[in-house]
Formats: sequence, structure tokens, C-alpha cells
Amino acid sequence: KGMLVRALADLLLVGVDGYTRIYRELAEQMRRVEAAVEAAGLAVVHRSHRAAGSSVISAEDPAGVLMRKLKRRGHSFASLFNLYPSDPARCQYGWSLSLTPYALRDLGGAGGGATALEVFLRDLGRAAAEARAADSRLATLFSANSLPGILLRGGTE
Repeated sequence: KGMLVRALADLLLVGVDGYTRIYRELAEQMRRVEAAVEAAGLAVVHRSHRAAGSSVISAEDPAGVLMRKLKRRGHSFASLFNLYPSDPARCQYGWSLSLTPYALRDLGGAGGGATALEVFLRDLGRAAAEARAADSRLATLFSANSLPGILLRGGTE
């Protein structure tokens, strides 16, 4: 009951127009997230079917390397497995991130004056650069979906 009362109070304080504005801003920022995911070398899962304005994004993450690095930086994801069972040669691992307007909050001193979303985007870029630099030649001999490929890349937990 308490959560319902809080939600109704929030709606009364912010108003329908306020929530509409906030969620439109979040939808706009999701375009930045999608671009950053692709710039990190990841593919957006089912990109062509992703609903405009969706606050959830899923990415293929070979061997789960970036998810592991980002979790170490304090970000949380839902793990995805067996993404394309009919095509075992494709990347089978990934993560899903669901954002709320809370991601647009200013972290103040803790985030260097950035929003939580900006901190995530910065960490994603850094983690991708680290992963590229650390990828060993031995790891490239194995598929990212194979156990040796995952272990040599330092991937999924």
C-alpha cells in the first residue's frame, strides 16, 4: 500500500505533463545509449525490432567481458544467454539494461557533476577500450561462445 500511495503522491506533485516530459527525455537519451553500445563494438539485440522510446536495451557481449567489467564499476544488468539458439555461430551472451528516469539524476560530487547515465556511458567506453587492449592472441583462437574462449577473455562469471 505504501508504494501505491507514494506513486500517487509523486504523480500529483510532478503531474502528468511532468512525467511525459521526463520519459521523453529518457527516450531521447536512450538513443545515446544505443550509439554508445555500438561504439563499444557491441551489437544491439534485435535492433530492428526495438520499440522507439523503449527504456530497455539489450546488447550482445561476446564471452560477457564488458558486463563483468561494468559490474565491477557498480552497474547492474540482467544476463542474457542462448540469444540465437538456431545460429550457434552467433554471439550467445549478452546483457539487458533497464533504465528509469532516476538514471537522469545528477550524482553531484560522486559522479563529478554528471548524471548516472553519463557515468554509465563513460564507464562503457572505458571498459570497451580495456577489453580491446586485453584481448590476447590466444583467446582469438577460440570462439567467444566456447569455454576456453570465455575463460581466456576473462568473461562471464
